[in-house]
Amino acid sequence: MNHRTIQPAPRSWIEKSGCLHIFRTLRLALNFNNLTAAFISIALTFATGLVLDSLYRAGENKARLGDVDLFMLGQESPEPLTQPNADEDHGVFTVFLDHETKAILGLLESAVPFADDVGEAFGVERMMPHAGLSPWMYLQRIWYGPCWMLMEHTWYCLFFSFAMLVIWSWGGGIITRTVAVRFARDQLIPWKDAHSFAKDKMLGGFCFATLLPPFMIAFTMALMFFHGMVLGIPYVGDWLGGLAFVLAIIGGFFAAAVTVGFFAGGPLFWSAVATEGQDGFDAFARGLSCALSKPWKTLIYATIATVFTGICWMAINLFVQLAFGLTRAGVGFGTSAWGAWSQTSAEGQAVSKLDLIWPAASPGVFYNAPAFSQLGGGEWFSGFMIGLYVLIVAGLVWSFLVSMYFTNATVIYFLLRRDVDGTDLEEVQFENYDDAGQSQTPPSTFEQTASAIASKPTPAAHDSPSTQESSETEQTTQPTTSTKEKEQAEGMESAISDSEAAGEADAEESKNGNKEEESQP
Repeated sequence: MNHRTIQPAPRSWIEKSGCLHIFRTLRLALNFNNLTAAFISIALTFATGLVLDSLYRAGENKARLGDVDLFMLGQESPEPLTQPNADEDHGVFTVFLDHETKAILGLLESAVPFADDVGEAFGVERMMPHAGLSPWMYLQRIWYGPCWMLMEHTWYCLFFSFAMLVIWSWGGGIITRTVAVRFARDQLIPWKDAHSFAKDKMLGGFCFATLLPPFMIAFTMALMFFHGMVLGIPYVGDWLGGLAFVLAIIGGFFAAAVTVGFFAGGPLFWSAVATEGQDGFDAFARGLSCALSKPWKTLIYATIATVFTGICWMAINLFVQLAFGLTRAGVGFGTSAWGAWSQTSAEGQAVSKLDLIWPAASPGVFYNAPAFSQLGGGEWFSGFMIGLYVLIVAGLVWSFLVSMYFTNATVIYFLLRRDVDGTDLEEVQFENYDDAGQSQTPPSTFEQTASAIASKPTPAAHDSPSTQESSETEQTTQPTTSTKEKEQAEGMESAISDSEAAGEADAEESKNGNKEEESQP
């Protein structure tokens, strides 16, 4: 009978590239752990920024909407996003948030091909409220925000950056850990396990991996500064500094490589910690190696992830805007049917009660606060509760966007790791946690193999020397090094196999001997 072997269908180049895995990020990003961690982190970010603004504005340090654009204009960057100095004084965080929000949304919306044409064809004016420039220009504007804060408000930037590092090391650690286990094992870990992992790896893993590249760059620049001081010494410095200037050039190349690797592989550092369970230095090395070893694949993966995230964001944004629009239409008509029960706004116009306590927002904005000082007691309470509910919905939408960012970074790390060192996509470091949040590491391969071997039935005892030697070889001690676990486990199985074979040979030989004795007279 002929048996035909069914060969698997050859995979296309797009399947081999791994790009299809990026489209799984939408399902991976929408889960309880990710959205909850992102929502709490966003709330803590707002609380920290508002507290710092209240403390920082106590002196003469104030900012205005458009200050970042003035900083960009000084750096020869045209077309500001906000009219410079177009509003009253604000806190640094408020100005920074306004600029970064417009730049990030502009990047996502401009990255979607032909989205503007589709919006015009269907009459959807809210589809592209922030787009207008190229994605590269919006990337530059995202970078200008931290630069402005560092150059213009240095101490504020240091305190704010430290708080953000701690907050997002926790929140980002939960998200990346959840995505890593879900992507590799298709298993959703409990919230307490993800929280315990992020707490254990926060300082030595996530924080250290982020701080290591800037520290290396700063240390290299300090050495070059010291070299410049030596070069500034007359005569002797000319000889020493001139001869050793090659070291300064090497330091410049090293600083440039770390800088490029930090921006290219920075999102992968936390994914490496969440996937491998390593410390910050090993995660930094693996993330840097993946980004620099496969630069073109890194760029392709990042581009596909950005376009896909932009499409998902626009779809969710339009859905939420539609839901809010229908809510305003129904409730607003009920509060002022055919113009009845209309009230007067601060501008002297007749508006419905809903428009008074929940003003209509501009395209791309979920909520505009009413003038609470002009509302009565009951209206103030209803306006406050409506704003609270709307902000919760807006926070969940932004939580989805944050979850998509960390999910894309984790999936891209899995793909690059497979391309660089051939590691399977199913491999992830896994730990269980007890009720007290303590790690319970599963038994090693050697321990599992030794336990399985010990449970096997032992062969019958024989008096032959070969059997005694085989039984002695079975008695081995457990090694302390993890690199020889597999070899010694295989050795134990081989020893038992030899013992069984020797026992069978002796039994066969004894049986043949008995037959020969019976055949003799």
